[in-house]
Amino acid sequence: MVEDKTGFDDQNEITLPTITQEELQKTDGPRLDRLLTSPLTNVSTNPALNGAIPLAVYSSAIASRPDDVSLVAGFYDVFLSFYSGLSFIDSALDTVKGQLMEYFPGRGKTFLIQIKDHTRGIEVTDKRFPAAIREMMRTANAVPKLPLKERRECCIGLLEYLEKVSKTDGIDANLQKVIEIFQERVGKWNDIMD
Repeated sequence: MVEDKTGFDDQNEITLPTITQEELQKTDGPRLDRLLTSPLTNVSTNPALNGAIPLAVYSSAIASRPDDVSLVAGFYDVFLSFYSGLSFIDSALDTVKGQLMEYFPGRGKTFLIQIKDHTRGIEVTDKRFPAAIREMMRTANAVPKLPLKERRECCIGLLEYLEKVSKTDGIDANLQKVIEIFQERVGKWNDIMD
């Protein structure tokens, strides 16, 4: 019989070598340096980090359903959820917003994204948020001019957004009051009949 030098000997297990902490520290440095400088961590060459993959998914999705405003608008919220973590998100959000305005002008979801976009990248507790809410309110003043179906769609989305904002821990009392006034105004717009 031939001796098996692989260490398998018809077993279902492989014996791994023992590595000490000292050996691990000696070998980790160069390996870690190679990993940190590899093309996988380079934003300009890694499609997952530079936005090529998410934008390809977006393009493919909207190409399959070009008349679906909800699909396009939904990508805005998906991309926005990664705002603080990835450098390409601003570009992706601009792409979605631009396509909504170009292909779905006058639609409730398009208008909702235009309104919400004023707070892009600004936390509710940030000192810039009140100014962003003021801009939202200015933009939203055109909501009553939308056709009934589009107005309702915009108002429902805006009320959901404002409700979420109002429940933020640590929100300033004055800002909370402004949001309540804004919610009342949007609620009235939602009830107006043409």
